Amino acid sequence: FTNSNLNYYLFPNWTESEKANYQYRAGKKRANRILQLVVELRKRNSLPTYLVGFSRGSVDAASFAKKYPSKIKGIVLASGVYTNSSKKAQFYSMQHIIGSKVEVNTLVLHHKKDACKVTSFRYAKSFYDGLEAPKKQIISLKGGVPTGRKCGPLHHHGYENIEEEAANKLIEWMVSDVDE
Repeated sequence: FTNSNLNYYLFPNWTESEKANYQYRAGKKRANRILQLVVELRKRNSLPTYLVGFSRGSVDAASFAKKYPSKIKGIVLASGVYTNSSKKAQFYSMQHIIGSKVEVNTLVLHHKKDACKVTSFRYAKSFYDGLEAPKKQIISLKGGVPTGRKCGPLHHHGYENIEEEAANKLIEWMVSDVDE
């Protein structure tokens, strides 16, 4: 991201002990905290703002896009949470939060072999197919060699061994979107 001439900011939890569970990520307090950041970024320059939500972070990005669509250009749902049977995550899927329509440009970035039960590629594809957005694209990745747990960063879920490819695809989409 540093070499792409894009503004970027990694949005950490408020404190190390903060529990960024699904309910908190979908809530007004979190959206307002993101809004404060978006407003500050706008003071620095007029470049468009995109929210990139990875895994549970897709809940943050989707919730913000639904609450404040006029404040951002788009969202990227990377290994996002989709229809699932998890007791903790079932009400925080993109289908539940976004539904079938969003007012911002949307990229669904997903590994075809994502084995996490709340981020299955087939559910990501189904969500994408039913989504209405000003501009949308799905990028499905292949490859990598997983070494960790299915829902962790060291697996297809985290694009292990293809991190640079995933980042480059994401950047290409944002840059092409800005150029339009």
